[in-house]
Amino acid sequence: MDYSNKLKILKLSPSKGDFFQGLTHDKIVDIENFINTVLPDDYRNFLQTYGESAFEEWVHFPYETGGFSLGIFDGDDLIEQIKLYSENRLPKQMIPFNNDGGDNLFILSLRKDTYGKVYYHHHGVGYNEELEDEDQAKFDTLDFLAPNFTEFIKGLRKDGE
Repeated sequence: MDYSNKLKILKLSPSKGDFFQGLTHDKIVDIENFINTVLPDDYRNFLQTYGESAFEEWVHFPYETGGFSLGIFDGDDLIEQIKLYSENRLPKQMIPFNNDGGDNLFILSLRKDTYGKVYYHHHGVGYNEELEDEDQAKFDTLDFLAPNFTEFIKGLRKDGE
């Protein structure tokens, strides 16, 4: 689960102030109570260690289309972000953890069949509203990125790499 060296190389910095302000145990428990499940250990560790944060330089996750750039990692505002995106846009039991600044989301699955996997949701990709299973239709619009949060972080690259 160690991705701290990768984050140093990519120059992760606190979004507010000079020091990382990780979420407290109580704040994480509040989030887990709100979503009614336990967060994956690697993501929980990230929240406790770094909280709201962003890279000093452009960083992306490589993908067949070239890659997806990252914005700010959610921290104290995670519950608000979940409320904002979960009802109408994301499949059930999927939570956003990073917004690229263009309203495209990096999301983490909390579903039993895909627990801990990381996906990308482009805001311009709608789902087929005619399908009987709306949740599955929303899920089908996602791009799979990594089997877990740790592998997602390890897969990140500085722009130009």
